[in-house]
Amino acid sequence: MVAVLTVAAVLAAVAVPAMTSTMGMRRSAAAAQVARDLRLAREIAASDALPTWVAFDVAGNHYTLWVEQRANPGRANALPWADPATGREHMQRFGESEFAGVSLVSASIGGGTWAGFDWQGRPLSFSGAALTTTAAIGFGSGVEVLIEPGTGHVGIVP
Repeated sequence: MVAVLTVAAVLAAVAVPAMTSTMGMRRSAAAAQVARDLRLAREIAASDALPTWVAFDVAGNHYTLWVEQRANPGRANALPWADPATGREHMQRFGESEFAGVSLVSASIGGGTWAGFDWQGRPLSFSGAALTTTAAIGFGSGVEVLIEPGTGHVGIVP
């Protein structure tokens, strides 16, 4: 009986750090995906000369890429961006498949949850004005994606 308990304790001691490490890797991978898509939004805005947005839905645990229309400008009239390779709207969900257990816990972008980029790739706040403070999208345990005002530089912490 003592041998069985000893083996169980050793297995538990090995399994818990491994599971914690896996969740940390998933959070980091989710942050990297968000950073890539924010950079994609900035590139689309600059190449198409149209403001582009990434709308974060914390309650729904996902985000979607949006592009304003040339004929009907404004964030309110933006349409979901369709990936040219697949023809599908670009939406990323968390909490499933490779991001199982990962939650989008916060999105603070100039007073809202939409990050935008103008035709010059400059970051915009929710209101459509230039971003004046660092925007943060959080996944918990200190993992965040940051957008710097002015430059639009996208980085990941840690």
